[in-house]
Amino acid sequence: TTQRRYIIEKGETSYGAYVPDLPECVAAAETREEAKRLIQEAIGFHLEGLTEDGSPIPRIIVDIISEKELESRYDEPMIEECLAVLC
Repeated sequence: TTQRRYIIEKGETSYGAYVPDLPECVAAAETREEAKRLIQEAIGFHLEGLTEDGSPIPRIIVDIISEKELESRYDEPMIEECLAVLC
C-alpha cells in the first residue's frame, strides 16, 4: 500500500487532476467528484502497470508546493490523498 497526493484543478469547463510524483498519471472530468474518482483509479492502474512491467515505482515527492500556497490560489482545497493498493 502506498499513499500518493494528487491535485485537482478547476478549469473553465472541466476539472483536471494530476499526481506530482507520477507525471503520466492524469484525469479530466466534468465534476470534481468524477475527477477525484478517476485520478484515484488512474493511480492504482499506473502503479499496477509499473509493477507488472518490473519498472521502478517513483519515489514520493515531498510537497512541491505547500498546501497553504495552493489554498491561497484557489477557493477550495485542491490537494487530496489517495491510498493506492497494489495487488
